[in-house]
Amino acid sequence: MKILVKVFRLTENLYKDPPHRINMPQISEDKIKRIKETILSYLYHNSPGAFYTYNIAQEIVRDEEFTKRLLQELTKEELVAKVGKNSRGINYLRRARWRLSNKAFKAYSGLQ
Repeated sequence: MKILVKVFRLTENLYKDPPHRINMPQISEDKIKRIKETILSYLYHNSPGAFYTYNIAQEIVRDEEFTKRLLQELTKEELVAKVGKNSRGINYLRRARWRLSNKAFKAYSGLQ
């Protein structure tokens, strides 16, 4: 009986704090700013195309959730526009494509 209780407590503790959960180190604001610039550069050089989060994440070698968070921040700053419809005009339910906003495209074109 004691063995069963110990096994139960052991498995219970495994579910409470899984060993696969690893705290990632914090990324500095300077590096986040550089990653955002890389995203904007990628979208500018491939404009007027719109890309899925997956494609952008592969290009900048970051995970999709982190990339999505940065894209949402860039959307709030009006540098990136979210495309919510496919080529047939049907709304996406779970995915989104991203493109450079007109404001950002004009600013980049002025620098070139």
